[in-house]
Amino acid sequence: MANTVVCGLVRVVTVAGVDGGLAARVGVLVGPPGLVVAQAWSTVSAHPVGAATAFAGYAALVEIGRFWVKVYRQVETQTVDRVAQTIDNRIKGLPSGSGFEKQYRQLVLHQHRHVDLKDQRVRGESVPDLADVYVDVTLDPRSVHAVAREPLASAPVPSTTARQSIWDFLATPQGAALAIIGAPGTGKTTLLKHLATELAQPVPGRPRRRDLPVMLLLRDRAADIVARPRTTLPEGIRDSLHSDLRRNEPEGWFDRQLADGRCTVLLDGLDEVADDSERQAVARWVESQIEAYPGNDFVITSRPQGYLSAQLNRPLILHVRRFTGEQIADFVRSWYGALRGSEFTAAARAKDAEDLLAQLRSKPMLYELATNPLLLTMIANVHLHLDRLPDSRAELYREICDVLLWRRHQTKHASGDAARRLGRQHERVLAELAFQMMLRKVRDVGLGQATEILQRALRQAGGSVTCEDFLASITATGLLIERERGEYAFAHLTIQEYLAAVHIQRNAYTTRLTQYIEDDWWRETSLLHAADPDSDPSPIIAACLDSGTLNALTLAFDMEQTAARRLPVPILRRLDEVRTEALSDPPSSPRRRLMTAATLARQLQDTVGSENGAVLCAKPLSHEAYRLFLDERGEQPGQAVVSREDGTAVGIPPHHVMDLVSWINGLRPDGPQWRPLSAHETQEAAFSLVSHRAADTVWCLDQQLQRLQRLRPWQPDWSPDPWVPRLDPPAEPSGTEGLDLLAFRYLTWLKKNLTEERIRHGFLSADHVSGLIENLRAYERVSPNVRREMERAIDIGERLLPSLAQDGGQARQPIVAFRAWPVGRGQDTDRLTLALTAAVSESRRRLGVPDDGTGLRRAYVRLSTRAIRDAAMRPVYPGDMYASLPHAWDRTIVATPEPPGPHDFLVEETRLIQELCPNTSAIASLDSEQLLSLGLAALTVASAAEEVGFLGLPHAAADYRTVAAGAVVLLQRLDDGIEPSEMIVLARA
Repeated sequence: MANTVVCGLVRVVTVAGVDGGLAARVGVLVGPPGLVVAQAWSTVSAHPVGAATAFAGYAALVEIGRFWVKVYRQVETQTVDRVAQTIDNRIKGLPSGSGFEKQYRQLVLHQHRHVDLKDQRVRGESVPDLADVYVDVTLDPRSVHAVAREPLASAPVPSTTARQSIWDFLATPQGAALAIIGAPGTGKTTLLKHLATELAQPVPGRPRRRDLPVMLLLRDRAADIVARPRTTLPEGIRDSLHSDLRRNEPEGWFDRQLADGRCTVLLDGLDEVADDSERQAVARWVESQIEAYPGNDFVITSRPQGYLSAQLNRPLILHVRRFTGEQIADFVRSWYGALRGSEFTAAARAKDAEDLLAQLRSKPMLYELATNPLLLTMIANVHLHLDRLPDSRAELYREICDVLLWRRHQTKHASGDAARRLGRQHERVLAELAFQMMLRKVRDVGLGQATEILQRALRQAGGSVTCEDFLASITATGLLIERERGEYAFAHLTIQEYLAAVHIQRNAYTTRLTQYIEDDWWRETSLLHAADPDSDPSPIIAACLDSGTLNALTLAFDMEQTAARRLPVPILRRLDEVRTEALSDPPSSPRRRLMTAATLARQLQDTVGSENGAVLCAKPLSHEAYRLFLDERGEQPGQAVVSREDGTAVGIPPHHVMDLVSWINGLRPDGPQWRPLSAHETQEAAFSLVSHRAADTVWCLDQQLQRLQRLRPWQPDWSPDPWVPRLDPPAEPSGTEGLDLLAFRYLTWLKKNLTEERIRHGFLSADHVSGLIENLRAYERVSPNVRREMERAIDIGERLLPSLAQDGGQARQPIVAFRAWPVGRGQDTDRLTLALTAAVSESRRRLGVPDDGTGLRRAYVRLSTRAIRDAAMRPVYPGDMYASLPHAWDRTIVATPEPPGPHDFLVEETRLIQELCPNTSAIASLDSEQLLSLGLAALTVASAAEEVGFLGLPHAAADYRTVAAGAVVLLQRLDDGIEPSEMIVLARA
């Protein structure tokens, strides 16, 4: 009871000590102990130490209790505030899909739902919806310096990462900060518009994290940010809304959404803030907003140079990558599929899309332009207007200019005369600008220089258009782009080169191009000038021939190809003389090598950009190039290497590939260094642009053995390897195939040897017949019929031998001391020859070879089906055949003093193989008869090594079977059993 009273007293006094002031705390500490002392004085006085200890414990207990009461009240207050805030948010914020948020999302959808075509529309009743034509661009984390000056469409910069979508970087557990960097026309703003519309409407399955889009144009907010650096992101959002929606916003609604981490903030066009100091101020403001609202996603877009001058610390830099072939196809199909109007039926749209894609794939240079979304839109508009793409780049550029400068107006209005005149006037002004930029060797021009050039050109063209209006009008078409604020460039360098060529032709400046025949900067302009049907490039070609350098000769022959029908006869004759004289020189002569280098440079100039950053030749290596290579080596092309109608060399053996590439690079050591394709490059979209047939094989560097320059063929999965033998299904094996072949070859050899001996000496020696009998007896494991014929020969030989020995000759004398019976003294020698002939015929029958000697090749391949199946399960190249020949040749090819026997026969077989296979190139050049002899000899030696232990080497049989399998391959490649399809496609960095 007393304890309960004390505890209750402690609780009371503790609360009093917390809520009261100093006097209350003193009262709590002194009052209750005083009452206890008054009630129990006798006990306290009897135990003063215990009383003092009890008082100290009481005081400590009071202080501890007072502390925990404070903690409890603080937690209680915060919990109440949090619950109240949550309820307030639910009341004021309203759920998605209703109230203010619903109005806001509808506004975002309305503002960003359409494609921004600028002024490129040609036909169609309405602008396509973004959702109908959008193709997701892919991004690559990379330093901004690596892409600072990358042009709109060119050979891509190598990337070590896989392609990634913007969605791969968003909706992470923590808020993301991303800087999207790309050249003009690469789709940065379109990407943000796509994000805004996708987030503005719920999509099943997409995470709801940060699904409220906020998009601001930084150029529109720059002045306010500079004037009021402390302005907040919610204030900026409100200022971007129209007045009605701004009034409907619940108080602090955007503040709460950002505080709760619900937003994806899209900030477009950092580079479009004109002044450098203002751009840096805007960048600092963006950085501060990222720090203030860390739970949200931030995405900022900029061109490279604009971002370099105002970089942010936090964002991950993502480079917008070029369209792949698949993305180009997706865009074209979506583009045509989204067109509206009664003239565009669904079938017609699909047909037009496939027609455009087919034309792009057949023109690699145009396909390069199509990797940029802006240029692809231009090309699509030209195709839409003309229902085709022009055959040449020059025609395409002319049509792009015409469509964007005046044809689209002709489509919109009944009369196009005024539009045509204005368009031609604008083209003349642009051509002047392009020519001046070419003279300055620049791709970008500042506003001041552009104004100076344009003012002069506009005065000459007449009219009252100001420079500012002209620039605004042309940049709206996309022909001229504002690469950075106040810095202009043509949409692609080739458009600049084309317009410069137009200016040269219009002003009769052809002779000025003769000054630049050695300058690669002017090469395309010269070729585009030559492509003009009204031009005469003869002065330029003559200057090139007079120069005689590699660059000049290459340009001369390229211009001939472009304008051959318009060139004067004297120029054509001179070109032909230069080519003929140079190529008729000895292969090692400097003039011939120069012409060879010029020929190769022309053939290798058309290229396609690969996704891994490499540049692929648009055409496989030509037969002419291969022939020139062999001429320098003093070799002839193998019979299986053929030239297709387009000049492509197919059937090039692998041992020539790396030597051929080295030879090409050696022709121009300071030029591009080429290599064969790698295997993974055949899987990229760029390879589909290389001119080849679907079933073709391409020699590729093995990725795992690339440093060793090891090659392997690539072919489609459904296409058989052209270096694997085509073997028929084997018949039921008899178990004696190897011995049958061995007997056939050996008996044939014995008969040949016997016949040659009679012809050479006019007689047979006793030693020769004796050795023949022993050799025939050595072969017991042959088929019964063959054995029967061999025994007949043995019987005849044994009956013949005594008559030969009676003449005093010894049966086993060395060959040099042979004495023999004259052939005319009896008919036993003829019977012996006939007996051997019968044995040969029977063994031939066992092999399925007709008696008339035909069909040996078919029998060989049939026999090979059983005998070399293990070796034939993989490709067999001439180099493999040469490498498989045993190293023990020097030991096995040894003359013997004995009469001709099995060893001598096999030695002759191995000698034949050696003669036919001195090196890899010789193997690849064998004709059909030589290959048949090689294959039969290799199979025979393999059978001997396997059946009777010839060579004494366990691996010899497998090695010779590899040689035999290779002979089958080469035979079939010559006889159309295997159609050669392998070619060389070169690539470079």
